[in-house]
Amino acid sequence: MHEPTARCRECGAPREVPVDGGKTCAACGSPNVIIRDSDDGAAHEFLTLKARDDPPEPDAVVTCKACSAELQEQASASVEARHPCPNCGSLERQYDLTLDGQVSARSGLGLRAKTPGRVKPFMELKQGDSFSTSRGRWMHLFQIVDRRNNRYRKLVTDPETGEVLRDVDKPLTEHTGHGDARRKRP
Repeated sequence: MHEPTARCRECGAPREVPVDGGKTCAACGSPNVIIRDSDDGAAHEFLTLKARDDPPEPDAVVTCKACSAELQEQASASVEARHPCPNCGSLERQYDLTLDGQVSARSGLGLRAKTPGRVKPFMELKQGDSFSTSRGRWMHLFQIVDRRNNRYRKLVTDPETGEVLRDVDKPLTEHTGHGDARRKRP
């Protein structure tokens, strides 16, 4: 079996394997790569999906696996390019890389109250976080559909600014053309 080959996806210029040193093609500057397992093997395309404002990739801390001494060498250095540890002479390495990220939780509550034997609930409630596609961020939603008391209430606020984006409080019979009250297509 032949060694894998890498070429630039855009201009076809040869790239080094493994493709972890240079981030872009030296000929055209493209970050996209095609790697072939062999001359007749299928190609695997690697396209960059990284945003331009992403923080730079963190550097790995290289330590000696035998004595835990921190070493001044690149994590990408090949075994042949390694120098023996100055403390113990070992060529074994350990790579420590710390990654961090952000996670935020969103919640919502939905409730339907039904009368036995009836299809439609007499009350529906939605409260919590709701994603606004038009604004591209999360909003706070409070909505009640009270069929017994003929009431419709909807309040949408921006949690960052406190701005009220939608405030509707009216009889349910006047609430037409929205949500379930939209005219059904034949």
